[in-house]
Amino acid sequence: FNPKSQILGLPTADAAIGLFKGFPFGVSNVLGLDALVSMTYVPKLTQDEFSVDPGSSFQFGYGARIGLLSESIVTPGISFTWLQRDLPRTDIIATLNGASLSVLDMKVSTKAWRVVASKNLIMFSVAGGIGQDKYDQSAIVRGSASQGGVGVIAEAPGTSESLSRVNFFGDLAY
Repeated sequence: FNPKSQILGLPTADAAIGLFKGFPFGVSNVLGLDALVSMTYVPKLTQDEFSVDPGSSFQFGYGARIGLLSESIVTPGISFTWLQRDLPRTDIIATLNGASLSVLDMKVSTKAWRVVASKNLIMFSVAGGIGQDKYDQSAIVRGSASQGGVGVIAEAPGTSESLSRVNFFGDLAY
């Protein structure tokens, strides 16, 4: 396994599909709706002492964006976005000289939301917002070793972790 020969590690593609422009409100629109779709690819890999085996190489995610206020000549754009994006259930196994380390039935799930305000100002644009990401993961971690005919296996079944973080962000483009 040579990571330098990999062109893309775990590619992800996201797309938005406009479903509803929203209701007219002055020179703007309110409550527009976009469908969000996401696709993540995890390659199956087996080389020498290392393997990555996803249950499925592709995992799809979904979400929605609500245009609370569409950007116009006088108003900023304000939107709320929610997206669930996961990785496929995967086994990772490394073996060397009679010892192995396995991370089995690994699953990572993410849910994210954002509120964003943006405005184009002729020569440049500004945007800013706040959001939260929530990560949930679970796996079985197993290690084994043998030497001189004696083998030892240790397992941490059902390990899981949850993490949330709040994001503040800004953008300035020329």
